[in-house]
Amino acid sequence: KWQVLSNGDGTFKLVSALDDSLVLDAAGASCFNGTNIQLWSDNGTVAQSFEFIPLQPEFDSSKSADLEDGYYEIRSGVNTAYALDIQDWSMDDGAQLQVWSGTGGQNQVFKITKLDSGFYRIESAWSGKSIDADSGRMVPGGKIQQWESFDGNKNQEWFISEQSGGGCLLRNAATGLALDLMGAAAI
Repeated sequence: KWQVLSNGDGTFKLVSALDDSLVLDAAGASCFNGTNIQLWSDNGTVAQSFEFIPLQPEFDSSKSADLEDGYYEIRSGVNTAYALDIQDWSMDDGAQLQVWSGTGGQNQVFKITKLDSGFYRIESAWSGKSIDADSGRMVPGGKIQQWESFDGNKNQEWFISEQSGGGCLLRNAATGLALDLMGAAAI
Protein backbone atom coordinates (compact mmCIF):
# COMPACT_ATOMS: atom_id res chain seq x y z
CA LYS A 1 0.00 0.00 0.00
CA TRP A 2 1.09 3.53 -0.74
CA GLN A 3 0.30 7.03 0.39
CA VAL A 4 0.22 9.56 -2.44
CA LEU A 5 1.33 12.96 -1.14
CA SER A 6 1.42 16.23 -3.06
CA ASN A 7 4.77 17.97 -3.48
CA GLY A 8 2.88 21.24 -3.98
CA ASP A 9 4.10 21.68 -7.57
CA GLY A 10 1.73 19.35 -9.41
CA THR A 11 3.89 16.29 -8.73
CA PHE A 12 3.48 13.62 -6.07
CA LYS A 13 5.63 11.30 -4.03
CA LEU A 14 4.59 7.73 -3.26
CA VAL A 15 5.29 6.85 0.38
CA SER A 16 5.38 3.27 1.64
CA ALA A 17 2.52 2.53 4.05
CA LEU A 18 4.85 0.11 5.87
CA ASP A 19 7.62 2.65 6.54
CA ASP A 20 6.89 6.33 5.93
CA SER A 21 10.62 7.11 5.60
CA LEU A 22 10.73 5.12 2.31
CA VAL A 23 9.41 6.38 -1.04
CA LEU A 24 9.49 5.32 -4.70
CA ASP A 25 12.64 6.63 -6.35
CA ALA A 26 14.16 6.54 -9.86
CA ALA A 27 17.60 4.96 -9.33
CA GLY A 28 20.44 7.43 -9.80
CA ALA A 29 17.92 10.20 -10.52
CA SER A 30 17.90 8.82 -14.08
CA CYS A 31 15.04 8.70 -16.52
CA PHE A 32 15.62 6.50 -19.54
CA ASN A 33 14.23 3.20 -20.77
CA GLY A 34 15.02 0.53 -18.19
CA THR A 35 15.74 2.83 -15.23
CA ASN A 36 15.02 0.90 -12.05
CA ILE A 37 12.32 2.18 -9.72
CA GLN A 38 13.29 1.40 -6.14
CA LEU A 39 12.47 2.13 -2.51
CA TRP A 40 14.75 4.83 -1.10
CA SER A 41 14.95 7.13 1.87
CA ASP A 42 12.81 10.23 1.36
CA ASN A 43 15.19 13.01 0.27
CA GLY A 44 12.74 15.30 -1.58
CA THR A 45 14.55 15.17 -4.93
CA VAL A 46 12.89 15.07 -8.37
CA ALA A 47 13.88 11.39 -8.56
CA GLN A 48 11.07 10.86 -6.06
CA SER A 49 8.41 12.99 -7.75
CA PHE A 50 5.85 11.66 -10.20
CA GLU A 51 3.08 13.17 -12.33
CA PHE A 52 -0.34 11.55 -12.52
CA ILE A 53 -1.87 12.27 -15.93
CA PRO A 54 -5.60 11.53 -16.26
CA LEU A 55 -6.50 9.05 -18.97
CA GLN A 56 -9.94 10.50 -19.56
CA PRO A 57 -9.57 14.25 -19.42
CA GLU A 58 -12.51 16.34 -18.33
CA PHE A 59 -13.59 19.47 -20.14
CA ASP A 60 -15.89 22.20 -18.85
CA SER A 61 -18.33 22.72 -21.72
CA SER A 62 -19.40 26.08 -20.24
CA LYS A 63 -15.95 27.41 -21.21
CA SER A 64 -16.07 26.16 -24.79
CA ALA A 65 -15.37 28.76 -27.45
CA ASP A 66 -18.11 29.17 -30.02
CA LEU A 67 -16.11 29.34 -33.24
CA GLU A 68 -17.93 29.25 -36.54
CA ASP A 69 -16.83 26.55 -38.96
CA GLY A 70 -14.40 28.07 -41.41
CA TYR A 71 -10.79 28.76 -42.27
CA TYR A 72 -8.49 30.44 -39.77
CA GLU A 73 -4.90 31.47 -39.34
CA ILE A 74 -3.90 30.56 -35.76
CA ARG A 75 -1.43 33.06 -34.28
CA SER A 76 0.74 32.51 -31.19
CA GLY A 77 -0.26 34.30 -28.00
CA VAL A 78 3.46 34.65 -27.20
CA ASN A 79 4.13 36.69 -30.35
CA THR A 80 1.29 37.29 -32.80
CA ALA A 81 3.77 37.76 -35.67
CA TYR A 82 4.06 33.94 -35.63
CA ALA A 83 1.44 31.45 -36.82
CA LEU A 84 0.93 27.71 -36.56
CA ASP A 85 2.57 26.19 -39.63
CA ILE A 86 2.96 22.75 -41.23
CA GLN A 87 6.73 22.25 -41.41
CA ASP A 88 8.29 22.43 -44.89
CA TRP A 89 4.89 22.64 -46.62
CA SER A 90 4.69 18.87 -46.15
CA MET A 91 1.79 16.75 -47.37
CA ASP A 92 3.02 13.72 -45.38
CA ASP A 93 1.53 12.05 -42.32
CA GLY A 94 3.73 12.86 -39.33
CA ALA A 95 4.80 16.33 -40.50
CA GLN A 96 5.47 18.52 -37.46
CA LEU A 97 3.24 21.43 -36.42
CA GLN A 98 5.44 24.42 -35.65
CA VAL A 99 5.29 28.21 -35.41
CA TRP A 100 6.73 30.32 -38.21
CA SER A 101 6.62 33.96 -39.17
CA GLY A 102 3.15 34.67 -40.48
CA THR A 103 3.17 34.46 -44.27
CA GLY A 104 -0.49 33.87 -45.06
CA GLY A 105 0.56 30.69 -46.88
CA GLN A 106 -1.84 27.76 -47.13
CA ASN A 107 0.39 25.75 -44.75
CA GLN A 108 -0.62 28.33 -42.10
CA VAL A 109 -4.36 28.16 -42.77
CA PHE A 110 -6.56 25.70 -40.89
CA LYS A 111 -10.13 24.54 -41.40
CA ILE A 112 -11.97 24.49 -38.06
CA THR A 113 -15.05 22.25 -37.83
CA LYS A 114 -17.19 21.81 -34.72
CA LEU A 115 -18.07 18.13 -34.22
CA ASP A 116 -21.26 16.73 -32.70
CA SER A 117 -19.23 15.87 -29.57
CA GLY A 118 -18.57 19.59 -28.96
CA PHE A 119 -14.88 19.20 -29.80
CA TYR A 120 -13.29 20.75 -32.89
CA ARG A 121 -11.38 19.16 -35.75
CA ILE A 122 -8.48 21.29 -37.03
CA GLU A 123 -7.33 20.43 -40.56
CA SER A 124 -4.54 21.93 -42.62
CA ALA A 125 -5.94 23.79 -45.63
CA TRP A 126 -2.74 22.82 -47.44
CA SER A 127 -2.74 19.05 -46.93
CA GLY A 128 -6.31 18.33 -45.79
CA LYS A 129 -4.87 16.36 -42.85
CA SER A 130 -5.92 16.74 -39.22
CA ILE A 131 -3.80 18.21 -36.45
CA ASP A 132 -3.04 15.16 -34.31
CA ALA A 133 -1.43 14.39 -30.93
CA ASP A 134 1.10 11.74 -31.95
CA SER A 135 -0.25 8.34 -30.81
CA GLY A 136 -2.33 10.05 -28.11
CA ARG A 137 0.75 10.08 -25.88
CA MET A 138 -0.10 11.38 -22.43
CA VAL A 139 3.30 12.97 -21.88
CA PRO A 140 3.82 16.74 -21.85
CA GLY A 141 6.12 17.74 -24.71
CA GLY A 142 4.72 15.15 -27.12
CA LYS A 143 4.79 15.78 -30.85
CA ILE A 144 1.88 17.54 -32.53
CA GLN A 145 1.68 16.56 -36.18
CA GLN A 146 -0.65 16.28 -39.14
CA TRP A 147 -2.19 12.91 -39.94
CA GLU A 148 -4.85 11.51 -42.22
CA SER A 149 -8.24 12.37 -40.74
CA PHE A 150 -10.24 9.61 -39.06
CA ASP A 151 -13.71 10.16 -37.58
CA GLY A 152 -13.83 9.40 -33.87
CA ASN A 153 -10.03 9.67 -33.41
CA LYS A 154 -9.68 11.63 -30.15
CA ASN A 155 -6.03 12.38 -31.05
CA GLN A 156 -7.52 14.68 -33.72
CA GLU A 157 -10.21 16.35 -31.62
CA TRP A 158 -9.59 19.59 -29.76
CA PHE A 159 -11.40 21.45 -26.98
CA ILE A 160 -11.10 25.17 -27.66
CA SER A 161 -11.82 27.49 -24.74
CA GLU A 162 -11.77 31.26 -24.67
CA GLN A 163 -9.26 32.83 -22.30
CA SER A 164 -9.30 36.20 -20.58
CA GLY A 165 -7.41 38.66 -22.76
CA GLY A 166 -8.97 37.40 -25.98
CA GLY A 167 -6.96 34.28 -26.79
CA CYS A 168 -8.01 30.65 -26.95
CA LEU A 169 -6.59 27.53 -25.33
CA LEU A 170 -6.48 24.32 -27.39
CA ARG A 171 -6.57 21.04 -25.42
CA ASN A 172 -6.44 17.61 -27.02
CA ALA A 173 -9.50 15.41 -26.37
CA ALA A 174 -7.40 12.22 -26.04
CA THR A 175 -4.76 13.55 -23.66
CA GLY A 176 -6.24 16.67 -22.04
CA LEU A 177 -2.91 18.37 -22.70
CA ALA A 178 -2.77 21.85 -24.22
CA LEU A 179 -0.85 23.10 -27.24
CA ASP A 180 2.19 24.89 -25.85
CA LEU A 181 5.25 26.70 -27.14
CA MET A 182 8.24 25.08 -25.49
CA GLY A 183 9.94 27.72 -23.38
CA ALA A 184 7.20 30.21 -24.38
CA ALA A 185 9.44 31.39 -27.19
CA ALA A 186 8.28 32.52 -30.62
CA ILE A 187 11.33 34.29 -31.99
